[in-house]
Amino acid sequence: MWHTYGSDAQQTIFVEYIMITNLTESYAFTWNELATTQDEDNLNRNISNIYIVYDLNNPMEYFWLTSENSSKIIMPSCAQDLTTFYSPFHLFVFVPVSQVSNWILFGELNKQLPITQQRFDLVQFSFNTTDRLDLHVIGVSGEQVSITIGHTKHVFEQVNIYTVQCLFQSISEVSTMIVTCEIDHGCSCHI
Repeated sequence: MWHTYGSDAQQTIFVEYIMITNLTESYAFTWNELATTQDEDNLNRNISNIYIVYDLNNPMEYFWLTSENSSKIIMPSCAQDLTTFYSPFHLFVFVPVSQVSNWILFGELNKQLPITQQRFDLVQFSFNTTDRLDLHVIGVSGEQVSITIGHTKHVFEQVNIYTVQCLFQSISEVSTMIVTCEIDHGCSCHI
């Protein structure tokens, strides 16, 4: 089992990544195990009380993991083939659930690490007059980015999952695009 984390460039959201390989039997992973990964190198990193967790191999099948109950994620066995020495693996992505919004960033599901500071400059949730998510997305001219976002009416309920396609069309080589998601208008890309 291997662990790392990623964030947007402004460190407003921290996503946890757990990779498993060579498990000869399934493993029950709990929130407490994630809480013990706190490190002193990044004091801005917080372990969330609630996560949406998905296996990158099947992101539409997600789980809720919380600190307030005995929830756990069953990670499947993935033993090494002793003939070919092939080692299958699963990468679980732990996305924190915002306390001020019902939007959930799943990220770029076609990438090994779907949420990184190289792609997301800022992730901003708000619930002033409307439930809203603003993403500052970094890309290069001509690049098409596919971002998956979820929305739930309440924690522990079904998450409606949306994918927005954004094409970077700018004069400069590298630019930032703003993706805005609102329940009444859906998600849209703005340069």
